Amino acid sequence: MTTIYQTIVDNASGNCMQAAVASLLDMPLESVPNFKDYNEDFWLKTVGFISNSGYEFHGTLYNSRFQVINNNYESFPPGDTTDWKFPSKDRFPEIENMEGVDGYFIASVFSPKYFNPIGGPKQIRHAVIINKQFEIVHPVNSEYVGIKQFPLYWLTGYNGILNILMIERKENGKA
Repeated sequence: MTTIYQTIVDNASGNCMQAAVASLLDMPLESVPNFKDYNEDFWLKTVGFISNSGYEFHGTLYNSRFQVINNNYESFPPGDTTDWKFPSKDRFPEIENMEGVDGYFIASVFSPKYFNPIGGPKQIRHAVIINKQFEIVHPVNSEYVGIKQFPLYWLTGYNGILNILMIERKENGKA
């Protein structure tokens, strides 16, 4: 994994995913497109680029606590959560059995810069690199160096990680 920081910090067209992919795949930033430029094709272009670069995308693990949070309140802070029914099965620990890319994964968190505590569940997300212990090992934004827990970590668990992209090298190793 190479430490590459985003060069565009903007809530609408920032390039944190570009920097996260470049970091994870050990590529120069300029070799990876800014997927935000593709608007509604963002995800299709991201997965296509990963696949064309010699890696496989095996899906996304979603933080089940975040899914419950997202469906249970209109605004931050959520207040009393004691009656919320959080799932007993949590799939995040499945990354322990995955290789990732040398043990690293791309994940999303709420953006510390754009997080609005009264803004409701539709918040700006930020791409980061994590390890199998759910530690944010590369925050992708140089302003976030040293941050270990991202917004709502106390409610979502996992240092605020909302989802994890399951990316691994293709078995044949061809790029």
